[in-house]
Amino acid sequence: MSLNAFQSPLFGPIGIIDSNKVIFYRDSIRKQHIEIDKVNANVQLIKCVTGMDSTLIDYCIEKE
Repeated sequence: MSLNAFQSPLFGPIGIIDSNKVIFYRDSIRKQHIEIDKVNANVQLIKCVTGMDSTLIDYCIEKE
């Protein structure tokens, strides 16, 4: 396993493992909690990549 997999290009490593303990250098920048009143069993999973347009997202919204 490459230790570089745990690095953020702009912020460096998120933490280290030392003496069998995980030490985080920072917490996530933003946490968002969304209150809901029901759960929909039909949820679309969309894989996004850089340069992608909104065609697939628009289709999923219109399909509802």
